[in-house]
Amino acid sequence: MITGTSKELLRDPVPPLVAHFWKERGLELSHEKTRITHVEEGFDFLGQNVRRDRCGKVLIKPSSPSVQTFLSPIQETIDHSGRLTAGEMIQRLNQQIKGWTMYHR
Repeated sequence: MITGTSKELLRDPVPPLVAHFWKERGLELSHEKTRITHVEEGFDFLGQNVRRDRCGKVLIKPSSPSVQTFLSPIQETIDHSGRLTAGEMIQRLNQQIKGWTMYHR
């Protein structure tokens, strides 16, 4: 993630500089994954959604795909908990919930 004061700055002089920097290290800039956007529009990065609200405060919260990826195994645990006691089910769910919340805190 690279930030700048204007889209023009990020669109013109920055990409060649980044490409050169990465090339020296054996890396390559992916044009398919590279996107220039304003922070007010928001963007997803490493499972987080980053955006700025109307007051100028930057908000970081789990992205929608990250939430869906989290909820699927939770639902599966609940659906297949037929023989589990309430305590066993809570213990399994707690493990899943703790892991996800530790990543997103």
